[in-house]
Amino acid sequence: MSLTPEAIQTLVNNGNAPLFLDQLKDAETSSQVIAIPSEYKLQDLEAYQEHRNSLRGKFETNVIDEFIKYNKDHAEDGTKTFVDADTMKAETIFDVGTRDKAGHQRHRASLSLKRTAPYKALLNLSGSPMPQKEMAEWLEDYSEFLTAFSSDGKVIEMDKASAAIRDLNFEVVRGSERQVQDFSQQQSEYERVATKTKEDLVIPAAFVFTCEPYHGLESRKFEMRLSIVRNEILTLRIKRLEETQELMAFEFLEIIVQKQSDMEMNVPTYIGEF
Repeated sequence: MSLTPEAIQTLVNNGNAPLFLDQLKDAETSSQVIAIPSEYKLQDLEAYQEHRNSLRGKFETNVIDEFIKYNKDHAEDGTKTFVDADTMKAETIFDVGTRDKAGHQRHRASLSLKRTAPYKALLNLSGSPMPQKEMAEWLEDYSEFLTAFSSDGKVIEMDKASAAIRDLNFEVVRGSERQVQDFSQQQSEYERVATKTKEDLVIPAAFVFTCEPYHGLESRKFEMRLSIVRNEILTLRIKRLEETQELMAFEFLEIIVQKQSDMEMNVPTYIGEF
């Protein structure tokens, strides 16, 4: 009588059953599992329990205080918070665990700061070429956030600054230059654009835009330089924007750390992703 491969495999499985069950017992898992005779596959019975074995899910909000409140309610040993400086987001992982007892990282809370409407408008404007008329209208629309300055640093009233932009005139000046020396001579032609406005107005050289960039952060001043690209085309560009964004990220981190400290929460907080 010969044994089929299926019969041999059944004998092997049955012979290993006691060892398998001993290892399962020693695993000390918090999940309830059972060995089913069909190739001894593990079946998790959590779905049939009254409660889950642990919290799972992700809480999402745009409000800093709600994020802190949720962290306070669910923080435990091994909880950590990570702040992403590029996206202005923070995430708390409650079940990271420890080096010796790592968690499953299935329970999280995330905070995404929202840009304010004025800051969005400022970013959309920065560095984008804009016709003279549209630039003047933008300055009028956001005049409450703006301060204009002349080339010598004097403040210009915003109604006069926008009027100066609206009434800009561009004159093309052509000419030639000749330079004669003892043993050589040089001649060149040039063309330049002369920009003028009404006599009682001053062309602004720079602006400062003051606003709250993200909901929950402090108000900031953004310096902008005015440039003329070509006839009737202007640009406003934010100076040192990347540096300002880094400062906002550190401010975001400090707010999270301070608020968690105020709530007597000892949660390590880092800049980075996990």
